[in-house]
Amino acid sequence: MHWSHFSNSQVHSDDKEPHLTVRFTPATERVWIVHVPPYTNRNLDALLAGFRASPYLKTESVGRTVEHRKMLLLTDFNSRLGRCPEVSDRQEFGAGLLRALAAVLM
Repeated sequence: MHWSHFSNSQVHSDDKEPHLTVRFTPATERVWIVHVPPYTNRNLDALLAGFRASPYLKTESVGRTVEHRKMLLLTDFNSRLGRCPEVSDRQEFGAGLLRALAAVLM
């Protein structure tokens, strides 16, 4: 699958009306138009790489998708165990993970 942004010359919007006009010639028979770029497993792995080093995050597979990819369950033990020396607020780790995920998904 290949994706790309529309160029400015392909897109027209009107500030007076809530609509967007896109002009392009598809390179294939199948086309998807989305609001945000695809979020891949590679993106998720890069995001979680910094959190995986934490002793307060447990990552486990709870099943497989129809494409046989692992479905991850992330558990934040810090919020259950209370304060720890390297985290000033007992929920900071979990809140940081949620902020990072929300920033990527928005």
